[in-house]
Amino acid sequence: MLYLLGKEGKMLRSKGVMYGKDFESVDDYRDYFNTVMRLSKWIPSRLGVSNLFLTLAFNGMCMRLGIPYRGRWGLLRQNIYRNVQKMLERDIPVILCIPYIINPLRKKTMKLKMYIPGKGGEFVPVNGHFVTIIGLETHDNRSFYKVSSWGKVFEIDVDEFDYFAKSVAFGGILGNVLIVRKKKKTA
Repeated sequence: MLYLLGKEGKMLRSKGVMYGKDFESVDDYRDYFNTVMRLSKWIPSRLGVSNLFLTLAFNGMCMRLGIPYRGRWGLLRQNIYRNVQKMLERDIPVILCIPYIINPLRKKTMKLKMYIPGKGGEFVPVNGHFVTIIGLETHDNRSFYKVSSWGKVFEIDVDEFDYFAKSVAFGGILGNVLIVRKKKKTA
């Protein structure tokens, strides 16, 4: 949200404080987070945020802050890569949901590998998590989403993500992206 505000030459102001892209301290970030949660009417819960709520909150925030962007949640798994390419080409941040998947046959939680670049295949297993796609990479004849998660950079193999998302009912919907577009100006 801060990035899109910056692109439009705006900043978030709350209680006399102007928020930019960088934070001086953890307390400054917490204050910003609480402000955004209050403005979006989100009540934090142990269940986290759903894709639907994220979309509604994003659109509500854009309208309240007067920035000309709108989002909708992707529904087709096979369009994810193309949607990511288009948004990155337009310099729009991409939010990807890594769904929480439990395999009932194995009674085990499935996890996706987020590879640590330059660490020879080391990875962090993850599920039930939103990340920001910051680029697309290709190496070793494989395509990767370059993602940021909690301030660290990882790579997600595109084919592994596709397999992961389709391994559960509604995986194409749950494991997808928030498609953000700039609104066309009306006369």
